[in-house]
Amino acid sequence: MPDPIAMCWASLRLMGTSTGILMALSWLMWFLTVRLLSSLIERRHLKKSRVMVVGRTVNLETLVDLDRLLRIAKVSFSRIQYLGGLSTLISFPDAASANNFLVSRVIWGPWFSNLKAWKGQSLPLERVAWLKVHGIPLHLLDIEVIMQVGEMFGKVMHSPKSLEEEHDLSLVTLGVLAGEAHRIRECVALKWKGRTFRIWGGGVRYMGSGLSRLRL
Repeated sequence: MPDPIAMCWASLRLMGTSTGILMALSWLMWFLTVRLLSSLIERRHLKKSRVMVVGRTVNLETLVDLDRLLRIAKVSFSRIQYLGGLSTLISFPDAASANNFLVSRVIWGPWFSNLKAWKGQSLPLERVAWLKVHGIPLHLLDIEVIMQVGEMFGKVMHSPKSLEEEHDLSLVTLGVLAGEAHRIRECVALKWKGRTFRIWGGGVRYMGSGLSRLRL
């Protein structure tokens, strides 16, 4: 392939003529076109060579902290993408890096309940919903009852560890796992000694783009 710099320089020596100017511009356009095509081919090759694995973390805390955990374990990954619920997609620069991670169950075992290569398979749609639950009577307000109430709305992913430091006991914030076909119920019934108390779950918001900034 001819040297584009040398060709442009040779053409510029003829700048006194219109032919020289046209030749210089032609070689410059050719050089830029080749560089652009090479860049596109390289990017497409990198995209095709990227290998991905999909995993479901054991809990919400691990999901939020996954980036740090992978870096501490010196896992050679490219990026992490949140898929909803407890699922995440991890990209690797090549097949060797992905396979090394997949076979290293001693590393990822404490973090994932399920981990496998991504080959285009469909995944169930899950969402983590944050609820502001209110209506639990004060005399029943403890961690065990809160968990029981939370399970009426969905699988509890996050709940208060203690109520001693809480300034507002009128509501409790819970993180629950919601499936594709299940809509979060607005009200559930809590029965105690022949009485029924209505517990309301409002202010529903779903975990999404703010995952990396979430603090539990």
